[in-house]
Amino acid sequence: MQIHQIVATLLIPLLVSQLLVKFTDDKDTVPMPNETTPHGKLASCLADGAQEKATVIGLGDSLTVGIGDEYNLSGYFGRLTRYANEKNCLYEAMNFSEKGFTTTDLLEQLKRDDVKAAIERADVIILTIGANDLIQLLKEVHLSLKFDLIEKEEKRYAKNIAKVLSEIRSLNRNAEIYYIGFYNPVDDSFGKEYLDSLVIKWNNISEQYVKEMERAHFIAINDLFSRDAKRFLSEDKFHPNHLGYEVIEKRVRSFMLNK
Repeated sequence: MQIHQIVATLLIPLLVSQLLVKFTDDKDTVPMPNETTPHGKLASCLADGAQEKATVIGLGDSLTVGIGDEYNLSGYFGRLTRYANEKNCLYEAMNFSEKGFTTTDLLEQLKRDDVKAAIERADVIILTIGANDLIQLLKEVHLSLKFDLIEKEEKRYAKNIAKVLSEIRSLNRNAEIYYIGFYNPVDDSFGKEYLDSLVIKWNNISEQYVKEMERAHFIAINDLFSRDAKRFLSEDKFHPNHLGYEVIEKRVRSFMLNK
């Protein structure tokens, strides 16, 4: 069952109104850089041609894999690393992301020796994670109608996010970490506002932990899809198409360069 069907089946007006009140204070803002200088080795090279090539690591779920990209350019990660290579700024790129990965899956992957070794020598680490945790929650609530699971799962998610970031930083104290948020693909069904509130809430949880770390950056993308999601989604109505990945890559690169 697609997420559109799950959301439409789950929600009733009363639930929507209650949860909208709960999450009214959460704002989906695009974080603006506080500095005017680029972030780290890769960004410096892209900005002014500094001759220091960077090793870039991709982690997380299907958004970093590039699922839905009909041009087969490996999504935003493939576009970004290809651009860096053309600018003679890329030493090495490794992508360990997996379709369907949750925060639990990523924590398990971070135990692998090859992944740890790659992170240890990385200059830039880019990840997307969390959307599949939310999807699993919606499916579970849909089947059980136990809406109290939402708050319980939020706490588990927050704990996992904190641990993911801690594990990565323990392996590499100096790499620039870019955590890309996720978006609401539902733009035309009953329950859009409710799912918007959950996406904002969960993105805010991730952003909170990212901001507590040095050389770590949260990049919001929900606003890119909120106005015209259909234009940027693939045929599965969930993953980005080539246009979606292009705007994500541009957002990531602009953030790196503080533009």
